[in-house]
Amino acid sequence: MYDTEATRGGEHAGTATRRSTMTDREFARFRDLIYAHSHIFCTDAQRPGFEKKLRGRIATLQLASFQEYYALLTDTTSGHDELTACIDAVAVHETSFFRNSGHFLGLEQQIFPQWLQSDRHAKPLRIWSAGCSTGEEPYSLVMTFLESAAHSSASKTATVEVVATDIAPSVLAVAQQGIYSAHQVQKIPPALLDKYFLQRHHAYHIREQVKQCVTWRVLNLAQLATAPRQTFDIIFCRNVLIYFDHQAQAALLEGLLERLAPGGYLFLGDAESIHTFPQSAQKLHFLEMGNAIIYQKREEDA
Repeated sequence: MYDTEATRGGEHAGTATRRSTMTDREFARFRDLIYAHSHIFCTDAQRPGFEKKLRGRIATLQLASFQEYYALLTDTTSGHDELTACIDAVAVHETSFFRNSGHFLGLEQQIFPQWLQSDRHAKPLRIWSAGCSTGEEPYSLVMTFLESAAHSSASKTATVEVVATDIAPSVLAVAQQGIYSAHQVQKIPPALLDKYFLQRHHAYHIREQVKQCVTWRVLNLAQLATAPRQTFDIIFCRNVLIYFDHQAQAALLEGLLERLAPGGYLFLGDAESIHTFPQSAQKLHFLEMGNAIIYQKREEDA
């Protein structure tokens, strides 16, 4: 049984939040706080959705107002965990298997075969999936690599290591489980679905062969400068830049390129471009692979 007074308090808090409207000042304070800790920037056009997500957190915590919630978030002794949950709530986690199919065709038809035919396959191919959400992207990368390796003379020796990062612990927990609904896997070719998934009841479980190739880490890309420095052959950072302002985009691109090996490949979202970032653009070649634009780091930028 729930405590009657506690239930009434929850109802009161929810009612108060629904009736109150976020003021312009409150919106600016929350927007600036989220930006300071994540570099996710909320525009005026995104305000309704932003406010709705904050209301959800307020209702969950049974708080009475935006003011009370802001006080919790800025409490240095107890607000850190809720700030993480708040950023998790406002972040966009949209993803799917083999999203932006042109990128995976480029990997399958050119990049992976070239790597497998070179002497570099003596070491693992290192890929970073930045902003990996619930895991569809890194698992798609592994499956594509395994398929390419299976048709190569290096099939018995070539390996891949994918580091998958996201700011939100909640989506990483889902990704690590590797369990997806029929709807989530509906666009996966049947041959790959049979080969790399186990169907149990109405869910599809990623096979261990794929899971063991992925390492999961919580990482705030706004704090990339303080993160451990590693080098990758391929970096996927798709549909992340669009949520940052120009200054944060420039800083993130430079951070990515510092971690990309000479000759390595950078994949951005279809709506993202480096043309307005000359410092980063001069370090890259622009490649067209089918209908996809892929960036390759110049060899001289070691």
